[in-house]
Amino acid sequence: MLRPISPSDAQRVARTFMPLVGLAAVLGGSVFWARRVGLLDPETYWGPYTALVRAAEGRRGDFDAYFEILRFGSSLHQLDGALWLTKLAKEAVWLALVLLALSQVGRVRLPRAFTAIYLGLFALSGGSAISALLHGRWIDVLAGGRVFGSWVLGASGTAIVSKGVLHVLAVVCAWTLVVQGLLAPFEVWNGLTMYSMELFGTGIARIVGTFNLPISLGTFVVVTWAVALCWGSFSRRTMAWLTALVLALLVLNASATAWVSFGAAAVVRWRGRLGERGRVTLLLSVMPIGILLWLGLPTLTGRPDIHDSLWGRIQPVHEYAVDHLSPTEIAFGRSFGLGTNASWTMTHSAEALQRQVVPDRPVGDSMPATLLWQVGLIGLVLAYGACGLALQRDASAQPIGVALLVASLAVNITELFPVNLILGLWLAHAAAEREVPG
Repeated sequence: MLRPISPSDAQRVARTFMPLVGLAAVLGGSVFWARRVGLLDPETYWGPYTALVRAAEGRRGDFDAYFEILRFGSSLHQLDGALWLTKLAKEAVWLALVLLALSQVGRVRLPRAFTAIYLGLFALSGGSAISALLHGRWIDVLAGGRVFGSWVLGASGTAIVSKGVLHVLAVVCAWTLVVQGLLAPFEVWNGLTMYSMELFGTGIARIVGTFNLPISLGTFVVVTWAVALCWGSFSRRTMAWLTALVLALLVLNASATAWVSFGAAAVVRWRGRLGERGRVTLLLSVMPIGILLWLGLPTLTGRPDIHDSLWGRIQPVHEYAVDHLSPTEIAFGRSFGLGTNASWTMTHSAEALQRQVVPDRPVGDSMPATLLWQVGLIGLVLAYGACGLALQRDASAQPIGVALLVASLAVNITELFPVNLILGLWLAHAAAEREVPG
């Protein structure tokens, strides 16, 4: 008979797995990055895409020309044969760590507030998942289960979030960040301008590294900075260099969400180091500084229409809720897996992905939207309630929580590896009633 794995063994396995987290994060988008900079299949992607963009320049304002470019860009992310393994590495590592946490579920002792929240959240999601299975939507169940992995990890991972595990995670994420920095020059000078900005009067490609979307890379950059601050135990010199790299990547990435997230996490960090008078001064200055940052985002990011991006995420959510959801569905959710990027990708063509022509399958551009479609307003309140409790209980890791929560308003962080892993471990660390040894 197999002996149950002990907490110390589970922590040892978790530390061993952490380097694979960084490897999977880089490997997962490596093929797409190589195609964007012309190192892989240039005759298929680089040449034709460049010709397509030049042809579209003579057809400015032509809607079909714009979607031709989007459809071609989506083909860049299609993987065949053995290339699928590069993307599946993230899923394998993610699943292994969630299962490792579940192996310790019998030893979990959560505070009552967390217990009540997770019971409610899992009851809603479990009922939704069973309904989807009964209707034969097994792809949606897989996609939804992938999204709720962060909450499962948060509820079951308290035994594995030792100081050693979190430190190794911080080191691995920092080195993954360095890799993104090394890739950035190639993308700036030779990358496809699928996402562009105006910097120093010149139109250049926004870097996405191995994260495929600018907002995804920007979120990872900021969350990694916060993790390094809170769990890395790095020297001041190391943090200074890491912060300089973060700022450089944010400039080249031009994600407004990332800049706002970085500013919020930095304010929380400084607040914790100030005396009472300094905190009052900081509190009084946050609002005017925040307004200036908001107004300055177009200049800071080189994107004059940056403010339209926010409304472009809110409006589709509002319209879909009004047109397709009943009051009961708004309260409890419509369907498990609905609105997840994984479900959308697996069930729709590249053209549908870009045109969004399927009205009953919304894309979840944020964590609130994805939660709303699956578990409704009640589930949404429960999920963010768990995050609020984590912020309250774990003061030392508040910059991590703030970075995660601000970013979650514009990107579904439960599908963004390894940010979803960090979300789960942050929740688990906050729920642990005492410091986990090891």
